[in-house]
Amino acid sequence: FETNESFQLILWCWALIGVKPLKPYGFFRFLQMTFCWFCLFMGPVIFTVGFIQVTKQTSSMTVILTTLQGSLNSLGLPLKAFVTVFYLDRLRSVEPIYKSLDARYQNPQARFAIRNNVIQSTHLFVTLVVSYFTYGTISWLSSAFTHTQTANIWLPFVDWIPHPTIHFWLHFVIEVVYLHYLLIAQCMNDLYPALYIKALRTHITLLADRVSRLGENPELTDEDNYQELSDCVRSHQE
Repeated sequence: FETNESFQLILWCWALIGVKPLKPYGFFRFLQMTFCWFCLFMGPVIFTVGFIQVTKQTSSMTVILTTLQGSLNSLGLPLKAFVTVFYLDRLRSVEPIYKSLDARYQNPQARFAIRNNVIQSTHLFVTLVVSYFTYGTISWLSSAFTHTQTANIWLPFVDWIPHPTIHFWLHFVIEVVYLHYLLIAQCMNDLYPALYIKALRTHITLLADRVSRLGENPELTDEDNYQELSDCVRSHQE
């Protein structure tokens, strides 16, 4: 296990939603990124227009407040995605540092701590994704039973369909897919700082334990202890 494995699932999801480019680069992957970014930046528009339309109709207060909540949540998503892309190279720059730090810990206790960090990070990833998707699933299931739209977003071409049954279910399906796409984006934005801090905390704990054991091994000479101390200082600087 390596510390960098803690972030692989997030990087894969960022590639899935178009925030991080997929390799090898090509026309279809560029098209996928363009479409995903269009969906992200259109989020505040279609949610806000949908909220305005709901307020003009004879909708219940629950529907109005739910639509308002979706509109407010959608406002920050494009900005968060843009900040992620802007700092993505800096975020990826920690990978060689973590790889170098991992190489300094070869004893069983340290390797177990790194392994435990990766496993707990994976569990946290799964827990948060399941929680977000459970919220989304409950939302669209309740809407399906009550024959209402999940988020009441504005879909101009779909809303122009005159046939009520086709209009409702096509609008409903698009909303469900779009909602889960936004949930993935929001989940990754919330998850990466937690995993980054968790990995950093693991290595700080390992370094503190390593420093506390300096001079305790009678088999090491003063020169060996000095080299060990110097290596601890380099780890701290990294």
